[in-house]
Amino acid sequence: MTKQEFIDRFDALDTFHAQQAQLGDMLHQFLLDGYSVVSFGGDLIEQYIIMLAEMSGIDKDCIDNLLFEGGGMYYINGNINEPFNVVTAEDLWDFYKT
Repeated sequence: MTKQEFIDRFDALDTFHAQQAQLGDMLHQFLLDGYSVVSFGGDLIEQYIIMLAEMSGIDKDCIDNLLFEGGGMYYINGNINEPFNVVTAEDLWDFYKT
């Protein structure tokens, strides 16, 4: 898998996740009075993340963190003196591949 392929596939996942959240918000606002849990596509997202991790060699938990939490600070070889800020798919690729 190339860097651009990873970025493109992560961006597709990120778009689907955003649309999933928007659908849930709209259902709550107009049909469910804001009192229910809406899960649409969760299993699909989980399987997609697993495949993306396998194809890219990037840890699944790191992909999860970027998608659901917006990334964060990673440390090169666990060294706190070498921080690497990961906020995009490109950052995550660079952290793992450089």
